[in-house]
Amino acid sequence: MASGPERRQAVGEITHTTIMSLATSLHPRLPRLADVHQVATPLLKGARGPSRTGAQADIVTGVALYLRNCWPPASWRLIETEPQAPRRNGWRADLWWMTPSGMIADEIKTARRVTTGTRTQVDRELEAGLTRWGDVIFGGRLIVLGTVAASLWCTPDGLTLPLPLSPFWFDNPLSR
Repeated sequence: MASGPERRQAVGEITHTTIMSLATSLHPRLPRLADVHQVATPLLKGARGPSRTGAQADIVTGVALYLRNCWPPASWRLIETEPQAPRRNGWRADLWWMTPSGMIADEIKTARRVTTGTRTQVDRELEAGLTRWGDVIFGGRLIVLGTVAASLWCTPDGLTLPLPLSPFWFDNPLSR
């Protein structure tokens, strides 16, 4: 496996792919560690030795943070994942969920901080969702796996708040 930015990009892509695969195949059941390894290990093709072990640890950690803090409750239904989604004006979220409160986009980042570009990306994904599905769009979760506490809740009207780290908050009709 490469080093530096190329390694971070590869780890990010495998982390995304693993989360999307688990959401597609196992939701609402909470995946086990064995499920994470079963999906992620084949994606580490060609990596060997310490490089493979380090990358695998980073991937499993990122996936585990999503599972621990952001795995949707059984009342949520997966609508689509990024590879399935048509690009609307060049933008598509990693995951779209239908919740009792409306549709929610998940934009997952393995970085340690939110940049202006990342926040703008979520705004454009929500705009694309509004164009496609209309007012059923409730908002988007910008999930920052490198620093989960930096994650944000973003609404289509531009409101940005710290992300409640319990997906059950979104099932509360008073949260709308």
